[in-house]
Amino acid sequence: MMDWSKITVEQFVKTQKIIKEDPLDELDLHAQKKLIAEIITNKSIADIENMKMRDLDAIYLDCLSPQLPTKIVRRFKLNGISYEFNLDATQMTSGRYMSIMESIKQNPLDNIHTVLFNVAHPVKRTLTGFKRYDFEPAELHKRIEDFKQMPISIANPMAVFFCNLSVALTNVSVDYSVSQMEKMNKEMNQLAEDLTDGDG
Repeated sequence: MMDWSKITVEQFVKTQKIIKEDPLDELDLHAQKKLIAEIITNKSIADIENMKMRDLDAIYLDCLSPQLPTKIVRRFKLNGISYEFNLDATQMTSGRYMSIMESIKQNPLDNIHTVLFNVAHPVKRTLTGFKRYDFEPAELHKRIEDFKQMPISIANPMAVFFCNLSVALTNVSVDYSVSQMEKMNKEMNQLAEDLTDGDG
């Protein structure tokens, strides 16, 4: 069984891209298994060549049908910086929300680190608890890239939570837009009726 706390977002994304490619034959499948094992274990190609077939199969099957953790970790440390996930969408700025939606729209798998960065806030411990702060604009790119090194055990539950939330929010905004359009349509029809009533 895979220890997902030792697998980074970057490693996981690479394995999923390989798995999405249909192998041409058994030889190609074996090459995929070795490549996935190399990514997951960080071993050299020579070490991978010496691995037993059952070990390669076990790694491949763990990546093919991952049993990923689902418990949300609210606060975590990444490259020496403490972060806290924002579980309250009402506290999210429109800029962060737009960045997340754009990342999901473009390519969710390639941009999972950007999505996670945008639903997390750096925090510092103070006498009254943890306090959020913002990064300087010059360091934003580096901090976003840091999220590629986040353990998938922390990343997956939050990614699932937010993707489900974004679907719900999209549905709510569509429902709201439709109801607003219907209301405006009624008001326009009523106005048209009122205006034509005086034509006699």
